[in-house]
Amino acid sequence: MFSLSPCSLFSEQGDKLNMEERIYHILQIFQENIGITATFEPNTKRKDVSGYIEITNDDERQRMPAVFKKDVKYLHLVQFLELKEEIGDFIIVAEVIYPATREQLRALKLNYLDLAGNSYLRKEDWFFFLEGYKNKVPTPPQKAPGFTKTGLMLIFHFLNDETYLNATYRQMAKDYGIALGNITKIITALKRPVSLKKQKV
Repeated sequence: MFSLSPCSLFSEQGDKLNMEERIYHILQIFQENIGITATFEPNTKRKDVSGYIEITNDDERQRMPAVFKKDVKYLHLVQFLELKEEIGDFIIVAEVIYPATREQLRALKLNYLDLAGNSYLRKEDWFFFLEGYKNKVPTPPQKAPGFTKTGLMLIFHFLNDETYLNATYRQMAKDYGIALGNITKIITALKRPVSLKKQKV
């Protein structure tokens, strides 16, 4: 069985391992919000079940099948109900479940966990419910001006013709159809020292 310790699962198994990594992340958020232990065991037998989640609260344990979805849509609800009839209670683990869909899932007594931290788990005398968390929109990384498409075209020119480094900014702007101010930004960015991070492979 796998615990929630961080792991690098991105390898030749691609999508499956990517899914597992996402489930671990969602479970970690659930564990931090609720304060109980949750573990995930991948499933290799059924295609419609991603694995099994075991939740431990003091001395009590509940183990349920889990189904992973990137986002849950209304069209999934019928499939979920059919699966519940076949295997009993299970947990939908998703990166995104919109508020109206979460409401529908609760009305149908379908358990869920999402990446934002919202959760609804009901089994026998167990009941956990957290609502109101919103997904954070990731901020795209800022590109240095020297490494934009235009900046890379200039770098390529410099590499092929060193004498072009002596051209005026005005000439570069004319040759490439770039605003003079952007040429200044690109050259300034290229003059900055570059910090390279060494990573273990």
